[in-house]
Amino acid sequence: MLHFIIPFCSALIAILISKKVYKDKPKKDQGFQFNYYGLSYRRRLIRTLITIFVLFPLFTWFIYATDMFDAFWGIVIIVFSVISSVCQLGYNYYMYKKHEKEF
Repeated sequence: MLHFIIPFCSALIAILISKKVYKDKPKKDQGFQFNYYGLSYRRRLIRTLITIFVLFPLFTWFIYATDMFDAFWGIVIIVFSVISSVCQLGYNYYMYKKHEKEF
């Protein structure tokens, strides 16, 4: 159980630090930006689309090719990933349109 908690907590701490660091800084709309929180909502939307259509099939293939999980848990992980990606896509689209109207 501990080998799941430590990476989760580490990722959560990294996310919180990144959000704090990039909170009031101008967002980058062109060029390469490694950190997700340094991107504008338009670029976040593009990155989410790339993740869904490029990395998601690779992720699905990896789950089934490595047999790390049985079929039920593999499906649960994939369904959760799809739902969270669609929610993220919807939120980024909404915020992109909202910020687009402001300027």
